[in-house]
Amino acid sequence: MPALQVKDCPAKTYELLRECSMRENRSISQQTLTIIEQYLGLRVSEPHSDPNAAHSASGPTSSIRGVSSGDFETKRRRALERINALPSFDLPEGFDCTADLVAAARGERW
Repeated sequence: MPALQVKDCPAKTYELLRECSMRENRSISQQTLTIIEQYLGLRVSEPHSDPNAAHSASGPTSSIRGVSSGDFETKRRRALERINALPSFDLPEGFDCTADLVAAARGERW
């Protein structure tokens, strides 16, 4: 896979990219690639999270792996919005219920 190196990146740009990558729980490299893909239309743009979301979230901002509860809520909400936007489909008649399949698989394991 090709590598990309950016030279002479302004300090302010780098700092904003670093903050953005932390909010999105990505490495700086992953975040940079995501932004480039979104710009080129290779990836559907996700709604940008509010940079002050962690500070404006109500309640304590407990941190798990460096991500505040406000960030978790924002990501959870975005994930559910993407799931809800997916097309729905009908299962064919006689298709096994997912819960039954999981129960059978558990029964086989034990």
